[in-house]
Amino acid sequence: DQRDWIRQGLDKLTDREAIKRAQELSEAGHDVPEYLYISCRCAIAHAGTDPTVDPEDFDDEMRLRADLPLIKNLVEILIETEFGVKSSRTVWKEHLYELNGFKEIIGPELTSLLITGGTEPPNKIQVPEHISIRLWDKKPYPPFEQMTVQTIRAAAGIVHWECTSMDRRVSFLLELNFPKERLGIDPFDGVSFRDDGSPEAAIDAAEIQRFRIEYLANGSLEVWEPVENRCLGRCDPFIPENINLRATIENLRRAEEDLQKEAERRRKILASLNKADPPT
Repeated sequence: DQRDWIRQGLDKLTDREAIKRAQELSEAGHDVPEYLYISCRCAIAHAGTDPTVDPEDFDDEMRLRADLPLIKNLVEILIETEFGVKSSRTVWKEHLYELNGFKEIIGPELTSLLITGGTEPPNKIQVPEHISIRLWDKKPYPPFEQMTVQTIRAAAGIVHWECTSMDRRVSFLLELNFPKERLGIDPFDGVSFRDDGSPEAAIDAAEIQRFRIEYLANGSLEVWEPVENRCLGRCDPFIPENINLRATIENLRRAEEDLQKEAERRRKILASLNKADPPT
């Protein structure tokens, strides 16, 4: 019976407005499954039944608008439980997209071990030859492209990858938390930089600041495997906490501008040295 299914579905509601509407109907003395089964019949589809809903009646329209969140949430539950198609709400709640691609690389056996909090020697963890660390809808960061990968730790289900830039000036620490299904970074302490005095090094440092600015501004982290151009994992937009965001971003922008100027200064020095000491 459809009313029995609706009654079971009410215990699975996830939408705030749907839960609110179900409570309103119940407090008004309605048996919610009976109410939905009887009172939401459209006159077009159920012309021979009574009562029907008149789509041109203002009161009926307003009542249906109030019922819509509840009906919509029940339909989502029906599609998910009966047909196996996850709702966007479930996909977001499970956030399996953060580590899906990494699981394919590591393999099902080790993935199962890590999900249960297992520990494994780092050299047993399969890694891609290169990865690129990006933010969704942002211009790539050259020092974070085509980075080599090394597992430095795999304990309690958490794997740490050290990613090193092609010029070996920049390293980036990635955390793969399998028990929590989370991909994590620290854009400050998790990024290290070696300045070799070159203009390119100053540009790399400026790009690190640009990444930090754009990440703090609700950036969505993505990790890509560049050879096959596939996304291994992605995160929801970052939401900073317990910081003065405006002041922090202003400071980072000044640092980025200073590093761009430093790169230009180094180029000029290098050019003058080459001019003063031409090759023989």
